[in-house]
Amino acid sequence: MKVLVTAASKHGSTHEIGEAIAMQIQALGIPAEFCDLDSPMRHIEASAVVLGSPIYMGKWLPEAQDFAEKHRDQLKALPVWLFSSGPLGDDHEIPTDPPEKIDELCVAIDARDHRIFGGRLNSDALGLGEKVLTKVIGAPEGDYREWPDIHAWARDIGETLLAQKQ
Repeated sequence: MKVLVTAASKHGSTHEIGEAIAMQIQALGIPAEFCDLDSPMRHIEASAVVLGSPIYMGKWLPEAQDFAEKHRDQLKALPVWLFSSGPLGDDHEIPTDPPEKIDELCVAIDARDHRIFGGRLNSDALGLGEKVLTKVIGAPEGDYREWPDIHAWARDIGETLLAQKQ
């Protein structure tokens, strides 16, 4: 059994979530690897996949959506979990509306779950257009990723895979 964890990431926050998920799965004794979406086709050897993307303007990044569409048949044959990152703010509520097209993607690849985690905003890493947009919408700067929730979800994935292996 080998788990591929991969994610699109514009400024590194979602990449870090993917790495944390892979490490939690590894801690259960399951081989897991995080690699970027544009890495060689390592997912062919995988027996499960965790795929993620940040949410920008209500959508996944195009490269994550394109990856899922390009490899739809391979993903449908495997257990797949999806995650999104993005909500910001101390009192934020995880949105009840999923990113645009994510419901269709879940059906197309028969995803087991889609989870939304808080995101991180570091204005020093943003381009001018992004800085203007975050000011206009009033996006708060800071790291709002819920690490205990991320770790627990990753452990649930690993435990599910271990149970299926028996």
